[in-house]
Amino acid sequence: MKYHTTVFMGSLISIFLLISSMATAQVAPGPAIPIAVTEQEASLFVEEYTKRFTKMDLEPYMALFSERAVENRALPYSDIRWAYQQTIQRTHSIQYEYRILIIQTYSDRAFVSGRYRLTQTFKGGRVRSFQGNIQWVLIREGDVLKIREIEYGIDR
Repeated sequence: MKYHTTVFMGSLISIFLLISSMATAQVAPGPAIPIAVTEQEASLFVEEYTKRFTKMDLEPYMALFSERAVENRALPYSDIRWAYQQTIQRTHSIQYEYRILIIQTYSDRAFVSGRYRLTQTFKGGRVRSFQGNIQWVLIREGDVLKIREIEYGIDR
């Protein structure tokens, strides 16, 4: 009888371990928790945006944009790229100043709103200046922030 009890208990333990391992193996990992965007991170991003914009080097500048980016609720990434490429080709220099008014951070994005002033000197010498409001929606792609939406207006 002792033999049967030991075999029975051993079988129960084996079945329990087998069921436990199956239950553990079937549990899918939960979704990754996004790293929240901080105000400092958003502010540093806008600073980097300004540096790259005024250097007028298309590739580093466009690396700041998500391929899902939209400008002024109308232009998709490919059109944004084409427009900046045209701007760079016609421009001798750009001076760009900004002032951040609001940064709102969320777990998966940040909203940055501010004012800008831009002075563009064309290759022929003509100068154009304008200013207005600007807003960025920044998202995290991998470990870096990217522009998902950018909207700006020109004061009249």
